[in-house]
Amino acid sequence: MPKQLPSKLGKEPIVEAICELRVSPTGALHTVLPGYLYATFRGEVGPSEQLPAGMIPEAMRAEDANLAYASIVRITWRKYFVLIGARNVAIACRLPYPGWTQLRLDIHQLFRTVIQSGLIRGVDRYSVKFTNFFPSSDGKQGNTEMLDWKIQFGEFVLDKENVQLRVEMPNAKDTVTIMTISSPAQYQPEGEPPRVGRCR
Repeated sequence: MPKQLPSKLGKEPIVEAICELRVSPTGALHTVLPGYLYATFRGEVGPSEQLPAGMIPEAMRAEDANLAYASIVRITWRKYFVLIGARNVAIACRLPYPGWTQLRLDIHQLFRTVIQSGLIRGVDRYSVKFTNFFPSSDGKQGNTEMLDWKIQFGEFVLDKENVQLRVEMPNAKDTVTIMTISSPAQYQPEGEPPRVGRCR
């Protein structure tokens, strides 16, 4: 029988949680959606901020696959950042992580508002990304000894080596789970010195 997973951990490893919708908009989403959200969530939306991708001409962004879905505007909404591009919108947690129960409710409310706004024709793709950071015991180095795994190529066994691993696991209903593991990794909380460990 599978081991039951806890609903909440005593020491939360999640340092980033982002959910994104990629859509077919009726116009450039970043120019109209912020105002719509201001009007819909009165008193809950903070000032907007133009991100570096907004300095790049629209024609160049559209031609470059790496920039086509770059976030152009960022606004604050409740305890989150809302990132808006020409064809995408994402909700990103501000630490501390509120837990999946609350995050799920707020994701549904925000994206339902976007879908019902009349500013998009349909949803092309959605994704959820979590970054977990596990600091090393001494705070100075991270290696594969921290992982509960075993990878072996013939007689060669990964033990203390640095590693980056990406695994794609197809699921039902045309979804894919992608897991990336990097060790060592570095994470710097706001106002604190960098920490070393591993990310997943």
